Amino acid sequence: MVGGKNLTMFQSVGLLFMGMLAAGGIGAPVFLTEFLSASRYDTHIDAIYLLLGAGAMFIWGLVMIINGLGGIVRNIRRRKINK
Repeated sequence: MVGGKNLTMFQSVGLLFMGMLAAGGIGAPVFLTEFLSASRYDTHIDAIYLLLGAGAMFIWGLVMIINGLGGIVRNIRRRKINK
C-alpha cells in the first residue's frame, strides 16, 4: 500500500495508520536501538544490515504517511466541490 489517486477515506486513514506503524513502531525504534548499541562499541559495520533495513522501513513509513494525508486532503476537497 503506497497510495493512489482515488483512495477512499477509509483507505487513506488506513494508509496513514500503517505508515505510522512502519515508521514510528518499527523503523525508528530499531534504528535507534541498533545505532545506540553499536555506537557503544565504536562500530556500525556489524549492524549495517539492521541499520539499512530500519532506515528503509522508516522512509517507507513516511511515504505512506504522506500518501495517506494526501488522500484525506483529496477526499475533503472532492466533498466540498460536489456539495
